[in-house]
Amino acid sequence: MNAYLNLLLCALLASMAQAQIAVSMKLDRATYLVNEPVTAVVTITNRSGTELFLHSEAKGRITRSWLEFAMRHTGGTALPSMNHGAFRAAKLPAGQSISRRVNLSQLYAINKQGNFSTNARVQIGEQVYTSNTDHLTVSEGSVYFKQPFGAPGTKYPNREYRVITFNDGKSNSIYVAVHEAKTQRPLSTGRVSSVLLFKNPQATLDRKNNLHVLYLTNPEVFVHAIVNKDGQLASTAYFKRGSQGVPILAAQRDGKVLVLGGIPYDPKKEEAERNRARRISERPKK
Repeated sequence: MNAYLNLLLCALLASMAQAQIAVSMKLDRATYLVNEPVTAVVTITNRSGTELFLHSEAKGRITRSWLEFAMRHTGGTALPSMNHGAFRAAKLPAGQSISRRVNLSQLYAINKQGNFSTNARVQIGEQVYTSNTDHLTVSEGSVYFKQPFGAPGTKYPNREYRVITFNDGKSNSIYVAVHEAKTQRPLSTGRVSSVLLFKNPQATLDRKNNLHVLYLTNPEVFVHAIVNKDGQLASTAYFKRGSQGVPILAAQRDGKVLVLGGIPYDPKKEEAERNRARRISERPKK
């Protein structure tokens, strides 16, 4: 009987401890493109009534991080972590919350098609606090454009651009990926913005091997995006249809790339003018 009461007391104390520290996790999206970084936000709330110090502990050659994750294939098979680094220590005042954004793709090999589930685990002393479980799907997109190019003087001098469209279950987006040309190793994959596929995206390279992409983002507006050799978005410009029809990309003899046939458009300026008109309309009439 005493043994049963002791077990019941331990379970009650553990339940109370869990209630004092709340851990939640939310993925940015439920569906990701292959090789796209999968990111999550973990939030820890302290209801213990005292300040907590979240820190990692070293035991011999092994460091146990205060924040860890569990990643599983659908079906329950656990994925081993590729990175055993520890998160920086943090103070968590009583009654407050802290959040950490984490790139799960740096921790687990989730860069191929599949369905996964994950949760976060926070260790404080001997107690482990577990978050909710979230689910994600990794899928392929449609490649619209491929172009090998050179990047002399870099670690990967032979590369390839890919312009990809991807539907995450809610809307279509346009992505740019950079791969090592020979091995097809992905170097970067990033979302540019939403896209409408009434018209196919246009793409070409300029004399510096920057990638230019022109695509429709809403029924009236085209986006001219420039991406550098590392796959980073360098600039965006906006255009509407002109008197000569829809805008097009035009490569010049000197290697420059221009947008022809469109009218430059500034969405920020239009929004400011709309807000100004709204403020005027809201003024009381005399």
